[in-house]
Amino acid sequence: MANQAIVRNTKDFVKGKVLLQKITYMISLMEERPKAKRFLPIPSLSGSLFIVASLMFVIFVTKQANSLPQQSVCDTLRTQTPGGWGAAPAGNNPGTYLHNNFAAAFPNGLHVGCNDSLVLTSAQSVTDFLPSGGSPSTLPSGTLTNPTSHSNTLAGHVVTLKLSITFDKYDPGFGSSPINLEDLTVTQGTFAGWTVSQVFAEANKALGGCNS
Repeated sequence: MANQAIVRNTKDFVKGKVLLQKITYMISLMEERPKAKRFLPIPSLSGSLFIVASLMFVIFVTKQANSLPQQSVCDTLRTQTPGGWGAAPAGNNPGTYLHNNFAAAFPNGLHVGCNDSLVLTSAQSVTDFLPSGGSPSTLPSGTLTNPTSHSNTLAGHVVTLKLSITFDKYDPGFGSSPINLEDLTVTQGTFAGWTVSQVFAEANKALGGCNS
């Protein structure tokens, strides 16, 4: 429904078309920017709403109490877009990396959400699912396993961030930053002071229909 809130049972969320339009607009801004410049300040919105666009690459990040310059940290981090992770393997593209490493990095499959969840059990299931477009929304009730036609921008970006966070921890060669992606801190906007892992946890609550 056009005016349905993105997140069920979560206090202080802005509802309706205007919110969806703002999120969709910010996603488009993120996707239009080249990878090396995919850092944007997050405009403040009412409530504890997390921004779908920030799930591609949590924005303006730096680790608290770390002496490394912010730019040097960010330049050595690695993330991929939904389209990158969802690409069919070819040469040394992200799809090839995914298919070569998914089973070892996700021995029990990739799980996102909470009460309601989405599970991807193989690299091919990721390829089949990503990128996922359509309106951002909560997951359907229950467990959605290896969907190939589930259109949900929010789910696509949560899965994308899960892949980047997990591969960053699993493979020392995934990125050259000495700091884990999940340990970085948002410095501007609604989620200033939150770590990437905290934003990701909030995203899973929103996606799975749990209370914030």
